Amino acid sequence: MSVFKYKKPVELKEPHCGEVLETRYLGDHEDGWHIFGQIQRDYYEWINDFFAYNDNGRFICGDFEYEVVADSEETFNEFKEKYPPYSFDYWDI
Repeated sequence: MSVFKYKKPVELKEPHCGEVLETRYLGDHEDGWHIFGQIQRDYYEWINDFFAYNDNGRFICGDFEYEVVADSEETFNEFKEKYPPYSFDYWDI
């Protein structure tokens, strides 16, 4: 099986900015996706590390701030379109 890896380009990394999943994405969805992750709390709530799979056997996992692995680029793009990461500044906490 081949996998697709996404690494956030170094030039896009800001030391105090993050791309995270919103907590509302956790759980089972009508489109067949099942999303798991640990909620982080510090004034705001967000998810860094996550794992998701759908009823068709496709998967994606990782952390949008560093690296995300998916079974294909198509899965990565579909997931990111349906459940886009949220960008925020950790210094706002």
